[in-house]
Amino acid sequence: MAAAQVFQYRETHGAWPGTLEEALRDPGTVTDLDYRVRPDGSFEVSGTRGEQTVVYHSTEPLRDFAAAARTAIETRPER
Repeated sequence: MAAAQVFQYRETHGAWPGTLEEALRDPGTVTDLDYRVRPDGSFEVSGTRGEQTVVYHSTEPLRDFAAAARTAIETRPER
């Protein structure tokens, strides 16, 4: 969801936001994500929960990323 809002911010403002909070509709709800604009002009949003880190790179279609992330979570072995 955060990455989709970053894309929407760019569509509205013509540039990536300087911080993730600028793009989020409710910035107080997301505290465990990192955001950065890369030198090539793309961006990344990443988050870690427990031992699992997920990174979205804006050159990847959101739909593909969401499907892969869901599969990884659903197939993760139970502890």
